[in-house]
Amino acid sequence: MLTTSCTFEDLFQQGSRPASEIAYSRSDYDGWKWWTTWHQCQKDTPVLEVAREIDAFQNALFQLPEFLNLDTLTRFCRGYAQPTSEPTEFNLYSETAHFYIWLRLVTRHRDYNAYVHYYLKG
Repeated sequence: MLTTSCTFEDLFQQGSRPASEIAYSRSDYDGWKWWTTWHQCQKDTPVLEVAREIDAFQNALFQLPEFLNLDTLTRFCRGYAQPTSEPTEFNLYSETAHFYIWLRLVTRHRDYNAYVHYYLKG
């Protein structure tokens, strides 16, 4: 479930990259499909144990009809997502069993359009 309410704002008081951030992805839509690159944030924290959960969330996200293309994402963001000070950028949040998740959505063409940050709970 994606929501506009962040239940883990206290994590961001730790600085721009909270210690609990395990990984994040950057995705862009090229007019035909989504392309994603991954970045591991904590080199000393093994992510294999929770990689299935990250993969399941990411796969489900890009199967949503709102992520069919950049136009559907833009309409969705304007109607539902949390706006930012930038008119083409939006925030959404989610949770899984082991993660708090922050989605930063950018609706500009020829830009990274989705950043998904995974913060380990506890």
